[in-house]
Amino acid sequence: MKIRNLSKLALAVAISSSVVLEGCKKYDDDITRLEQSIEQNTSDIAALKTQLQSLAANMVVQSVTSVTGGFDIVFKKPDGSTVNYSIRNGATGATGATGAQGPAGAAGSPGTQWRINPTTNFWESSTNGTTWTASNVKATGANGADGKNGATPEIKPEGGKQYWFINGVNTGVLAYPGEITVVNVEGGYNVVFTDSKGAPSDTIFIGKEKNAITSIALLPNFIENNTPVLTFPRIVASSSTHGTTLMQGAGLITYKLNPFGVNPNFYDIEGLVSQTATNAPVFRSSGDNLAQFSINTINKTFSEVTIAATPQANNLFPANSSANKLHLALRVLNKKANQADGSTGEKQSRVVSEYNLAKEEIVYINEVTIERHEKTTDGKIIVPQTNFQAIGASPNYFTNANASINTIIGDQGASNGIFTGVSTGTLNAKTKANFTLNIYENAERELPAAQRPNLSSYSYKGAIDLNKELKGFFVRNFTTPQLISMDDNGLSGYVLKFTKVSPYGTGGNDYADDIKLDNGKISVAERTPGFYNTAAAVGNRTPVVKVDMYAPNGTTLLATRFVKIELVNTPVTPVSINGTASFNMTAVGTTTPLNVSFQEPSTFDAAYNRLGMNQTTFNTNYPTSSYSTSSITKDGAAYSGVGAAAITVTPIAAAIPNSNNFEITLGNQVLPGTYVITGKYTSSNPANPEVNVKITLTVTANNIQSLTKQVTFWDNTQSFGIINGINIGGNNWQLDADLWNYWTKTPATPVAGAANTTFEFSISGISGITVVNGNSNNAQIQLDETIQAARNKINGDEVNVTITTKLNGATYKTTTFPVKFKNPVQPLVIKERTAANWGKVQLIDKEVTSDNTSKLDLRRAVQVLDFNGGKIFDFVSPNFVTTNSLLTQYSVGYVGGTETAATLTNVTVEGVYAGLISNHNGLTPLTLVNASASYANNQAVWTNNGANIQQTITIVYKVTVTNKFNDGISDAKASECVGYIYVPVVKNSGI
Repeated sequence: MKIRNLSKLALAVAISSSVVLEGCKKYDDDITRLEQSIEQNTSDIAALKTQLQSLAANMVVQSVTSVTGGFDIVFKKPDGSTVNYSIRNGATGATGATGAQGPAGAAGSPGTQWRINPTTNFWESSTNGTTWTASNVKATGANGADGKNGATPEIKPEGGKQYWFINGVNTGVLAYPGEITVVNVEGGYNVVFTDSKGAPSDTIFIGKEKNAITSIALLPNFIENNTPVLTFPRIVASSSTHGTTLMQGAGLITYKLNPFGVNPNFYDIEGLVSQTATNAPVFRSSGDNLAQFSINTINKTFSEVTIAATPQANNLFPANSSANKLHLALRVLNKKANQADGSTGEKQSRVVSEYNLAKEEIVYINEVTIERHEKTTDGKIIVPQTNFQAIGASPNYFTNANASINTIIGDQGASNGIFTGVSTGTLNAKTKANFTLNIYENAERELPAAQRPNLSSYSYKGAIDLNKELKGFFVRNFTTPQLISMDDNGLSGYVLKFTKVSPYGTGGNDYADDIKLDNGKISVAERTPGFYNTAAAVGNRTPVVKVDMYAPNGTTLLATRFVKIELVNTPVTPVSINGTASFNMTAVGTTTPLNVSFQEPSTFDAAYNRLGMNQTTFNTNYPTSSYSTSSITKDGAAYSGVGAAAITVTPIAAAIPNSNNFEITLGNQVLPGTYVITGKYTSSNPANPEVNVKITLTVTANNIQSLTKQVTFWDNTQSFGIINGINIGGNNWQLDADLWNYWTKTPATPVAGAANTTFEFSISGISGITVVNGNSNNAQIQLDETIQAARNKINGDEVNVTITTKLNGATYKTTTFPVKFKNPVQPLVIKERTAANWGKVQLIDKEVTSDNTSKLDLRRAVQVLDFNGGKIFDFVSPNFVTTNSLLTQYSVGYVGGTETAATLTNVTVEGVYAGLISNHNGLTPLTLVNASASYANNQAVWTNNGANIQQTITIVYKVTVTNKFNDGISDAKASECVGYIYVPVVKNSGI
C-alpha cells in the first residue's frame, strides 16, 4: 500500500531504507544498511515530518509493524476507525542506456596458469599450459580450531543521539540508517528523520492509546483583562427587560486533555461544576453536584473536547451589582481509571478543570440581523467581504460595526427590529439584487431540450436554497463593534421562515408569481406549465422574498429581512449571415444600389434552417425594421463617413421565390479600401436569438490618374528634384520652381466616368520656403533668400514637398517627395597653376631690378561659372570673359569689368610661407624684413629691398567672390565663395 496524504506519495518512494527498533532488541542484519547512501531531498523530509506531526496531533498509533522493505503504521481516529499507512524503500532505478563501445585494447602478455595436482594435492603453475612447476603450497589441509565468538552490535544513547555499539564500544555510526527510524518507547513511538548526510531531525513522538485523563486545561475563546472568560449569549427584548429571554444561547467551550491519546470512549463529559465567589476557587477534583447547565458534546478527540453548555435557569449568573462572580469548571469521568492505576472508588475516577470566570453576553433584539454569508478556510461563518448593495437603509448601530455593512439585506429600521413591510420605493432604489436566478438554469424543473433555444451556455442548477445562503448574525460590542455569526457563537438552532411579498404598486416588484418558493428554496416558476418563463427576464422584474428569523421555539420573532431577486436570461447563440460586395469608384458614387453575395454556410437560407423557420416566418419574427447597423470599419479602423462619404445599408425582405438581401448605396467620396459592415436583426421574441450580419465591402479606384516623374529635373538617381531657380524678370534670379516640372499626370486625360483625381502641393515647417497655387496647374515652390532659415537650405539638406491626392474632392492619400535648392552660381574655382592658365606660373625675386619687384596677373587664376556652365568670369585666351547679364541676375560681387578691363577686387594676402606649398593650414607665416607681398591692379606683387632669398617661398592670396545666395561670410556654404591662390617666389639665379 502506498502512503496516502504524505507529500503526494513522493517521499515514500524515495526512502533508501527504514527500520523499526523494538526497545533495545539487536538487529544484526541492519548493520549492513548503515553503509547505504541516502540521497533524499531535505524539503521532502521536512514535509513528511510536518505531516506526521499533524497526524500525531489528531490520532494515536494503534500499531507499528516492521515488514520487508519498510514498515506499516496503523493510526486510530477518535471515532474508533483506523487508517493504515505503508512506507516502503524506493524501487530500483531503471537500467541506464548502454555506453558506447571503447577502443580495442593491446594484446596482453601470457599469464600464469594454476592447477591442483590430483595426485600430490600441491598447487602447480605454468606459463605455456604445457610445462607445470610444483609449488610448496598444499591445496588441502587439516581442520582448524573453532573460531572466536563474533561481536554483538547494540544501539545505545550517547549525547542525546542513538549510536551503534559493538562489544560496548561506540562505533560513531548513528543508528538512523534510513529516512525514517521508529523506536518503540513507553507510551508510544519516537520517530526520527535522517537526511542524506546522516543528520537526524528532532524526535517526533506518536502516542499510543491511553486509558485515563489526568488533567484538563481551558482553551479560551475570549480574554478580558488577561483573564479567560466563559461567555453564554442570551437574546433579550431590550436593555430594560433583561429578564425577558427571547432566545437562550449556549457557551461553546473547548478544553485540552492531558495526556494526549486517551480514547474518547474511555471518558464521559459529566457536566460543569460551579462556585460563586469573589475569586476563582482553587483546582479540585470531586463528585460535587453539577451546575444547572445542559451539556451537548460537540467534539471529542484524543486531545480536546468541545461542549455546548446551555444555562437551565436565568438566575445562575450573579447580578452585575454583586461582588460575587460565577466560576465554572468541567468535570469528566474516567471510565477505565481504576484499571489503569489499580485504584477503586468513584472520586478517584473523576477529573475537574480549573475554575474560570463565567459571564452572560446580553444581545438586544435590535442587534440581531440576517445576512448572506461566506465561510473562511477554517469553516468560520462571516459576512461577505465583497461589495454588496443592500435593500433598505442600514440601521445606525451597524454603521461602524463592520466594513461589509452593504451585505445587509432589507430594512432593519424598526426600534424593536420587528416589522412587516418595506416600501416599493426603497426596494426599487436598490439597483443591485441580492440573488440572481437564470430563467433556464434555475427553473423550477429542467424541461426537455426542445423547449430551450440554442443557448450560448447551459448547465441546470435548480433552486437556490436561502437556508444555506442566509445566516443569523449579531453585533458584539466587547471591543470594536463587529457582526458575529450566531451559529459560531452559541446561538444556533434559530429558524428561518420565508414568504413571497404580495404584489403591490406599479414598480418592478410586482412579480411574486415569477418565482417558486419551497421551504426557502427559490427558483423560476413556470407561469405556463411546461414552458420556460421567458417573459420573466424582460422588463427588469425583481420579485421579493420576506425572511423571518425565529427562536428555536418557532414562535418568537427575532429579525426580518427582505431579499431582492433578479431574473436573467442566458444569451442565445446568435445566427450569423456573412456576405460580400464590391464597387469601383466613379465620379458620382453608386447609381444603382449594390447587392450582397452570401456564401454557405452563412446565407439567409442557412439562417432560416438554423432558426427552424422559413422565409415568411423569418420576415415575421425579424422584420426589416428590427435590423440595425452596429459599426463600419475601414481597413481595420472605425469609419463614420457622412454626406458624400456615407455608406447606407438597407435590408430587403424579398418576396418568395427571391431571397432576402441588402442594398448598399455609396456616396462619391467613399474611398478605396476594405470596409466591414456589422449589424444585427433583433426579434421581439426573447427566445429568438440575434441574427448577426457581416458584410465585407471592397471599394477600388481603377482608371484614376497618377503621377510620373519627369526625370530631366531630378538628380541622376531620381532621388530628389533639383531647384536652380528662374529669372522672374528684370535680371532678377530667384530660387523658385514650377512643381509640375517634376511630375506629369498618367494618363494625361482623365478616363470618362472615373473618379475625378486632383493633386495638391504643400510644404510646412520651414520659414521662408512656401508653395503658392498648390492646387492648380501653376503650383510653384519659392525660397525667400532674405530669410536665413531658407538660405541655410541652399546647397544643404533636402526639403520635403507634400502631394495630396484627392478623389472627388476627398483626400485619398498623401505622399512626399524631396527637393534640393542649388545655388545657381557654382563654387569659386582656382585654376591649376599652368602657363596655359596663368600665363606666368611664378614670381622671380628682384625680377625688375629698377624697383626690385616681380608681378603676376591673378585674374587668370580665377573662374566663376553658373549651374549651366555659363561663364560669369573667366580667361579664355586671348581675352577675359565677363558676362554682365549673369553678373547682374546673380548679384555676383568682386569680379567684373570688360574683356579688356576685367577686375578682381576682393583679394588679400593671407601670408608668406617657406617652401613651395599648396596648403597652408597649420603653418606659421614668415616674418618679412626688407621685403613685402601685396596685391595691386589685379596683380600679385613681390618686392625685395634687401632680403636674401636662398630658397623658394610661397605667397598665399585669399580671393572672395560673393553672389545673391551666398555672402561668403555667414551663410552655411560661405566657403564656396572663397578660394586660395598659392603663388611661388623663386630665387633670381641671375643675381
